[in-house]
Amino acid sequence: MIKLQRSLPGVLMRRSLRSYLINATMRMFVKPRFKSPPMSAEEMRAFMVSHIEPRARDDEGVTTKDDELAGLPARWVEPPGADDEALLLYLHGGAFVVETPKAHTAFLTHLTRACGIRAVMPSYRLAPEHPYPAAVDDCLASYKALLEHGYDPTKLVLAGDSAGGNLAMVTLQQVRDLGLPLPACAVFISPGMDLAGTSSQVENTKRDPMFNEHAMAAVIAHYLHGDFALASDPRVSPLKGNFEGLPPLYFVAGSTEIFRDCSVHSAHRAKEAGVDASCDIWTNMPHCFPVMFQGILPEASQALKDIVKFVRTHVDLSVAAAA
Repeated sequence: MIKLQRSLPGVLMRRSLRSYLINATMRMFVKPRFKSPPMSAEEMRAFMVSHIEPRARDDEGVTTKDDELAGLPARWVEPPGADDEALLLYLHGGAFVVETPKAHTAFLTHLTRACGIRAVMPSYRLAPEHPYPAAVDDCLASYKALLEHGYDPTKLVLAGDSAGGNLAMVTLQQVRDLGLPLPACAVFISPGMDLAGTSSQVENTKRDPMFNEHAMAAVIAHYLHGDFALASDPRVSPLKGNFEGLPPLYFVAGSTEIFRDCSVHSAHRAKEAGVDASCDIWTNMPHCFPVMFQGILPEASQALKDIVKFVRTHVDLSVAAAA
């Protein structure tokens, strides 16, 4: 099912007052930073870290530990009472260039506690120092490592936001092509599924409170080292790939973001291929709002509940974890 206008139930204006304030603030202070020529990787990192990390608020009582996975640094997140056999592999966003571990860890503390499931977030290699396909290879290696460590794929969940959503879908498609066991389900938050661009990239350039027409150019410049021809490769733009045989998929995005149609079109293609896919498009919500504004926007809290419901529908958790 694809809901193109998901909003808060029981709210007169169908949006929280905070969402108006956050959109206005981002339009004033974030969007103007994306211009031509693109920001350098160092500028992107400094800017995004300074605007995203300070808002992070962990769910108290959830344990985090830095270790490794597939030879990569990885952060493990474990809420009390979690199912020891279930695990969520989370691939963080950041335009393939930036890592905001504090913000993504905070989101995972909320998500894992609500789900009753542990999570691991690998630090895949970042562009431009390590351009495509470094991140793709690292994410696939992380999934393979979980299988090698004996995790039951029927209790594995794959998820990601923005660039991490792209990598999650690429990983799924590669796992299927290699004949490896697929996870129980997958979640995508504002994923960038087509680096060649979709209709919403043009339609929402002025409406998106965070990104403009220059944002994608920065991704192409750093992740693909300026080689736009690579954007037609399904391992770069998984929307162009094959959706047959994938596990249940759930997409969530905002109606005004330039990546909106990445979710809509992916859900349509998946359903056409016979895959159980659903998609919620939230009215006037900014990019990755469930991650960036968890505990701040009521829409983010409701989106978290929707993700939890989807995961619990497809993963058989222990009685203690489900409680």
